Formats: sequence, structure tokens, C-alpha cells
Amino acid sequence: MTAYIALFHALNVGGRKAPMAELRQMLDRLGYTGVKTYIQSGNAVFASDDDAANVTAAIEAGFEKSFGYVSKVMLRDRGEIETAIAQSPYAGRTDDHKQLHVGFCAEPPAKEAIAAVNEIESGGDEITAIGTTLYMFAPEGLGRSKMADKMNQKRFGLPLMTMRNWRTTLILRDMLQEI
Repeated sequence: MTAYIALFHALNVGGRKAPMAELRQMLDRLGYTGVKTYIQSGNAVFASDDDAANVTAAIEAGFEKSFGYVSKVMLRDRGEIETAIAQSPYAGRTDDHKQLHVGFCAEPPAKEAIAAVNEIESGGDEITAIGTTLYMFAPEGLGRSKMADKMNQKRFGLPLMTMRNWRTTLILRDMLQEI
């Protein structure tokens, strides 16, 4: 049995609603165990005997059937989330979790895309990519980040991703360890 975190892309933004109680019910119907969600932005932890590719496909199909729209899922297992946390180049810079963010990408970002984003006049914002994880340091927070405001996946050729702040990432890791 593998414990997973499902990180939904663009959930409960722009009028596209998916209540967490209904999301838990959908994951239960798919046969996953230990299902728990965290906050309204589309974070779920659960366990499954199936491999990541099959779990992702089942969740995305089940989500569209249940909610009537598509939300891509970035799935990570326990080892992947531990590695993502351990590799953060910004984790020791601050105790303010609102300044640190983790982008979970569908595929590794191209080095050229990361270099282009880092050229944005940013007021101290920085991003680094390691594998399929993008790390962002935003000293003024994401809401005031000049880089985040101008960083556009299509403009820079960044892969599909969903971003979480450091606190949420740590809480999800802890939830995953309870399964």
C-alpha cells in the first residue's frame, strides 16, 4: 500500500467549486483508504495499492465525472514529498512560511524557462527548480510577489504546476505520515 498526496490544480478558484467533503467521498468511491483533505485548495492524502499513473488517471476521470470540469492532479508519494522538502534551497532563510513556496510540476521545468523567470525584476524573489519541483522564495509573500504576478506558464514555457506554501507542504507531509 502506498500513501499519496493528490495536489489538485486550480481548485476552488475562478468559480470552479469542489467542496472537500465531496472530494473525500469521490476518493472513497474510487477505493482509496485513509482519505483526508486539508484546506479548500485541493489537497488530499490517502493510500492505494495501485501505481501512481493509474491513481492519477482514476482521480482525474473521477473528478471530471463528479464535478463537471477538469482539474489536473500532481500526485506525490511519501518519498517524493520528503525529498522535495529536504531539497528546498530556501528552507533555512526564514521562519515565515508565507515567504516559501513549493510548485509541484507535471514534468521538470526547462532550465531556460527558470532562467527567463529569474530575469524578471522581482524585488528579491527567486525560483529554483530541482526535478519536478519548483521552489520560490518571495520575501514580500506570494500576494505581493512581482515575480509571481508576471510568471505565466505559457509565456515562459513552464510545465503545468500547482503551488503550495511551505506550511501547507509540511502539514501535508505530516498527514501523509499518519496513513
